[in-house]
Amino acid sequence: MRAPLLVLHGDADEVVPYRQGRAVFDAAPEPKAFAAIPGAHHNDLLEVGGETYWRAWTGFLAAHVPGW
Repeated sequence: MRAPLLVLHGDADEVVPYRQGRAVFDAAPEPKAFAAIPGAHHNDLLEVGGETYWRAWTGFLAAHVPGW
């Protein structure tokens, strides 16, 4: 992969274990960012993550999308 990568992962994900999300992140080349969402499952990152979720997205977009 040669594009910037943002991995958002709930630490309570029962579908894709947290360690697998970290493994994908660790194996990817830069540029990359990882945001853990405490208490989030597979389908509730936004609801549980709130500000952490949006901070990760906006920071990632600001770093990689001109004019953001």
